[in-house]
Amino acid sequence: MKVFVITLILFILAFAGLAAGLLLKRQGIKGGCSPAPGSKCQCKSEGDHSKS
Repeated sequence: MKVFVITLILFILAFAGLAAGLLLKRQGIKGGCSPAPGSKCQCKSEGDHSKS
């Protein structure tokens, strides 16, 4: 039962952190710029080296 309570608290803290970031208008979690085969890369950064 102890393990369940500790795990539950950790999950609640993780979700509270994500919610706080959302409320503070911070950028959400994003994936990397590694497009699937056949798709065009939409990532832009300084020194953009995307293939056109």
